[in-house]
Amino acid sequence: MKLSPFAGVEVSIDPLQSDDHVYTLILKDQLLPRNPVNGREQSTVSWELDFAKKDCSPEGNAGSPAAFIFIPWDHFKPTYRGKPCSDSKPLDLSDIKRISIMIRRYAHWSLIVVDESLRISSFFGSQQGDFRLRIKSIAVCSSPLLDD
Repeated sequence: MKLSPFAGVEVSIDPLQSDDHVYTLILKDQLLPRNPVNGREQSTVSWELDFAKKDCSPEGNAGSPAAFIFIPWDHFKPTYRGKPCSDSKPLDLSDIKRISIMIRRYAHWSLIVVDESLRISSFFGSQQGDFRLRIKSIAVCSSPLLDD
């Protein structure tokens, strides 16, 4: 998909049928052939952004409930196997291979300094159990709330 003419992506959800979990929107501009030995997909850099229902703004349509979040391309951060990576090439918006949404068992990692020592804290397990995200649409846009 050639997405370079657009400013970002807009995700529209039904807030009445979506929970409060944190979801991750993922873009991939490279897919490698499957591993010939085990058939698994080989890892490549993913471009990710976390969002939740609380990040969405209500849409002005009285017909059905909807909320949206507009995400500019530069808000996506490169990761490799779920961890930040800083040595990647820029996202190639001229050749997006995959768009996906994922929920992780943890909401996010944070670094905490306690008594001059660095500790990593996670909310691992905070998203256990059932989840529900009702997606109305995913669309690329020139700007928020424009029909492109």
